[in-house]
Amino acid sequence: MAGTVALVCAFALLLQTGYCLKCYVCKMDEEHKCTGEYVSCKENEVCHSTFLQEGTDAPMAVERKCAQEDLCDQSLGYMDGDKATHYASSCCNTDNCSPSAPSSSNELSCPSCSVQGSGQCQPTGDIQCSGTEDKCFSYSLEQQVAARGCTSSNLCDVNLQGTIVPDPLNKGTAKCMDKGGNDGGNDGGNDGGNDGGNDGGNDGGDPSSGSTIRTYSTLSLAFSMIFVFYCK
Repeated sequence: MAGTVALVCAFALLLQTGYCLKCYVCKMDEEHKCTGEYVSCKENEVCHSTFLQEGTDAPMAVERKCAQEDLCDQSLGYMDGDKATHYASSCCNTDNCSPSAPSSSNELSCPSCSVQGSGQCQPTGDIQCSGTEDKCFSYSLEQQVAARGCTSSNLCDVNLQGTIVPDPLNKGTAKCMDKGGNDGGNDGGNDGGNDGGNDGGNDGGDPSSGSTIRTYSTLSLAFSMIFVFYCK
């Protein structure tokens, strides 16, 4: 076993220098071209694209960059006057890959509106949801802004700052619900259902178990060393 651990540790030393993704980074200009360059991302980052669609006639705006995976597959849509506005993101994790644009409309539609200078807005119709938008949402920030529309589940009941949602809609949280207005959460549904169910079931069993656990712990530590690397 000692020989195995030594071999794993030696292999870890060979992998001290890791490899990070190369992604295209750009922002769309006035001519609707996203011109930029390929860059090496930081460790644990993926290739990320944000898409903005305002109405049906305007071209889709695109921004590409390196980003953490928790920014992937976010989407939010609402009516801005008579225009359906959708923000969406997607990611990919191979060198020089191009994240795909959001898919077309899905089967969900939600009551929608948006207003600035007030904390309430009254929907005058529905917006057709698209891509990963699978919930209806309601957003209100004191007397500053309000909006209702479609969102992806990963934007429900979280601080929207640091997401793809733009200012001023990113200064609070979006309350999610089904189309009928019911809370779509599953708060505490099964929390702790089996806590302690088998605790101590085998206490005092195999006397060699302590040695086995220590061996596995040593191996686990050794293997974890393999993945501690920096990007070149």
